[in-house]
Amino acid sequence: HRKQPRRCESGSMLHGEGGTAGLGTECPRFLSYTLPTSMLLTPLPPLDIRSRAGQYTERTAGLHVSQIIGDLLVSMDPDTYGKNDANEGKWMNFLAGLVFERALELAWLDKEIEDNHRPELVRPGEVERDGILGTPDAFDTRLGRPEEYKCTKKSCRQEITDPKFWHYFVQLKAYVYMLGCNSGVLWVLFVNGNYSNDDNDPESSYVIKGWEMEWTDLELEENWTMLVNHARLRGWLK
Repeated sequence: HRKQPRRCESGSMLHGEGGTAGLGTECPRFLSYTLPTSMLLTPLPPLDIRSRAGQYTERTAGLHVSQIIGDLLVSMDPDTYGKNDANEGKWMNFLAGLVFERALELAWLDKEIEDNHRPELVRPGEVERDGILGTPDAFDTRLGRPEEYKCTKKSCRQEITDPKFWHYFVQLKAYVYMLGCNSGVLWVLFVNGNYSNDDNDPESSYVIKGWEMEWTDLELEENWTMLVNHARLRGWLK
């Protein structure tokens, strides 16, 4: 005969073992819920994250802004940024960033959502200056400035001016300089929020924050000179 459902701690109903949980989100967990013993599970081989991440971007062979910045980070903090290319966590983070980038693109370019529609945004493709290539995530044709999208596990507890976000500024300033403007926009998805683990804290989980940034010509030139000099030091530029 059919088993009678029982109540979980919150008072909502659960069906008997091997059944399905009752509807509703109020139940905190599935108490003693077990998978049917007749189900056959077959583990699949690991995904080749690196090659799959590469499917979403097209890059010309050559020296890229991101390569220079990546090498700068490894030089300054090898323990944090010195992971080799075989590290799947590194490529999964990269893939997550690409997913976030595509999500913003779909949301803003969807003509059916009038409030979010941003037809002024385009993908500028690759830009080049002084033998260095750059690929801004988007370009605002109305305001004449690039936008950059980041996805990170870093905490949002600190201000965006904290040194741990230094490389975000370096990259965006490089694109601003390459495109001949003085301002740019940065959007960051903090996948773990501020790590407070407080259900009453709106920033304890996924948080998206954005900033407009503007620099002087001197600031942009100094940033670009730093990248060029590092590339020359590595022998990547003459």
